[in-house]
Amino acid sequence: VPLDSFLTNYLVPGGIYWASYNYNGWGPLADYNYSNVGVSLVAYLVETISNIPFAQYCKDSLFIPLGMNETAWFLSDLDTNNIAVPYHYIGGTNIPYPHYGEAFYPSSGLMTSAVQLARFLNAFMQNGQIDGVRILDSTTVDLMTTVQFPWLNDQQALIWFIYPWTIPGFGTYTL
Repeated sequence: VPLDSFLTNYLVPGGIYWASYNYNGWGPLADYNYSNVGVSLVAYLVETISNIPFAQYCKDSLFIPLGMNETAWFLSDLDTNNIAVPYHYIGGTNIPYPHYGEAFYPSSGLMTSAVQLARFLNAFMQNGQIDGVRILDSTTVDLMTTVQFPWLNDQQALIWFIYPWTIPGFGTYTL
């Protein structure tokens, strides 16, 4: 589903995804609630500014420069024979799910390998650059990992969560 169509049908009363519970009763900066659809709005902003579909923008600006040649937002852009099947554990049995996509991408649904995702995360952790390939300006990475409204939520940066995680026997780390 194209982002503009999904967002119109989610945000506009009468849309096929619209529901009153999609909204909160408070005004801006009065309270906090994470929103996957907020990430879709950011992706649509990228489309609007660049005049390139978000999935293509990611391919051109992130995936190809990083050598992530088996990474995509849509199954139609991949060989499904090379994609792991998702499973759900029910009653002692692993039940395979069919491949599926999310209308509200890109908050979820990226299909990639662990190695290719690690390459992206490694570039991110190195201030937007790996092996001489820059995908983000270091000031952008700083902004993305800075809590914006600590009085609302002291663990939410721009899309990224910043929180302590204790691993028994290893210690507590900020992730």
